[in-house]
Amino acid sequence: MKYRLLYFDDRGRGEPIRLLFHMSGETFEDVRIAHEDWPEFRSKTPLGQLPVLECDGKQLIQTKAICRYLAKSFRLAGRNMADAAACDVVVDIVLDLYDQCEHVIMTESDQRKKNEHWREVYAACGKETLGRLDAILRRGTGYFVGNDITWADIVVFALVSNIKDNFKNMLQSHQQLLTFLSRMKDNSKIKSYYESIA
Repeated sequence: MKYRLLYFDDRGRGEPIRLLFHMSGETFEDVRIAHEDWPEFRSKTPLGQLPVLECDGKQLIQTKAICRYLAKSFRLAGRNMADAAACDVVVDIVLDLYDQCEHVIMTESDQRKKNEHWREVYAACGKETLGRLDAILRRGTGYFVGNDITWADIVVFALVSNIKDNFKNMLQSHQQLLTFLSRMKDNSKIKSYYESIA
């Protein structure tokens, strides 16, 4: 299978997909599109949005659908259907939060304004959402589903790390998540990937 990922030259919704490839050891072409080229490129995508994953020329869209497809292909979707459903729950939780932050992450450069936005998001839903993720980790094995890394861990790591880097001190009350992010960052495959693009 020949894979080609099309996404902007930043982390965003493309990063969980990139990490799935690096965790699995599967090769892919990482096509990074400059934001200034997007208006011209947009009409070439199925629904005028990114990411797009090409699999032997067939185009897949939507971050969650792409990640789930790759997780099943790379055996990162859990051991059974119950695990697969648990992964879906975790991914839905973190994407609900990321949806509230994405526009500011992508467009705002003023750190003060970013922090103001995060305070609003945190009060409205962030505290509760991060608390749910903390609670899942607290009763588990250090991973969100089962005893090994699944695509749920990869999506949470990618998106929450991005939020954390853009909104300062956002996780100070969520020790379980901080420990989880640190553990994932120390994974040899993840560390190798970030070293390769530094």
